[in-house]
Amino acid sequence: MTQLCYTFLNNKQKPMLNPFPFLLSLSFIAPLVLRIALGGVLLWFTLNKILDTKKGKIYPSPFLTLYIPVVVSVVTGLLLIVGSWTQYAALLAILYAITAFIYEILNNRQTETIIIYFLIFTIAISIATTGAGILAFDLPL
Repeated sequence: MTQLCYTFLNNKQKPMLNPFPFLLSLSFIAPLVLRIALGGVLLWFTLNKILDTKKGKIYPSPFLTLYIPVVVSVVTGLLLIVGSWTQYAALLAILYAITAFIYEILNNRQTETIIIYFLIFTIAISIATTGAGILAFDLPL
């Protein structure tokens, strides 16, 4: 305890060691995993929305609440999985998540759905800032 206080008071910072240093060599895979996960989630949401319409669910103003979100999420999901125009697709996913988040809040939906849209938003921001990662057609500049 005295060593901690002494270090804090003297403003000397010791570097914190990484408990799993071998994982740092795999950091280039993280954007790939995030990209494929986000693309899969967007395509899964689209499939569920299409199956809901086949079951007879009626959407108010179907052009705004059904057709546009389906097209945007299919295009965004496929672009993310393929790895083409990834940062543009991530920006589309950010817009999709924000609009869906607001729509779900205004319609008093379940908190689980709202949390999922928040996670989509954060993953899309991460992809937009870090880039496509490996196995993508986008080249880092």
